[in-house]
Amino acid sequence: MGILATLKDMSIFGTALLAAYSIDSWRREYRAKKQSELAEETLTLFYEVQDIIPVIRSFGGFEGEGTTRTVRPGETDEQREARNRAYVLIERYQKHRELLSKIHSMRYRFMAQFGKDAAKPFDDLHRLLRDLLSSARRLADLWTTDLNAYSHEQRERHFQRREQWESIFWEESGDDEINRRLQSIIEEIEKTCRNVITAKGTIFSFLNYPLEFIAKRFRKS
Repeated sequence: MGILATLKDMSIFGTALLAAYSIDSWRREYRAKKQSELAEETLTLFYEVQDIIPVIRSFGGFEGEGTTRTVRPGETDEQREARNRAYVLIERYQKHRELLSKIHSMRYRFMAQFGKDAAKPFDDLHRLLRDLLSSARRLADLWTTDLNAYSHEQRERHFQRREQWESIFWEESGDDEINRRLQSIIEEIEKTCRNVITAKGTIFSFLNYPLEFIAKRFRKS
């Protein structure tokens, strides 16, 4: 009887252990699945932004771009044309506002899953987009500034500022400052997301397979 009682106790203990393992395994698998889905969605959206930003900064344009801007009272034709040209970037940004807002709101989910430090690419992207919008607003004034009363030194500083903002506003080359910043952002978010995506179904699953197999056989017996 002692041996039978011991075996019965061991069976009960084993059943409880396997039940606890099954629940924990399901919880870990569910969390890994959610993390992988979030990583895939995040990486896809960042790739979309990588394609959008060169379009926003493109020299080329379509007739009528920039004309949705509210005209300031007393604008001359020259001022209106210059300010409309600066507003083109804002118009293009607004066309993709839904996607960009989605990325910004996703930042909090990303932080909850992967930690605050892992969300740095979101912050860097936000700063990059903010600089693009700032360049449009600054150039709207710089392109319409009356330089007649400016000294030579003041004009030099004016043109330096204008050149600085224009290098942000327009894509000058595939290797300009904005594109380098964007590439760095993409590489950083890739590092986090790909580690999560590729981890699913690798050594973690391999190590858990024997226990899962035993649990299935035990439940059938």
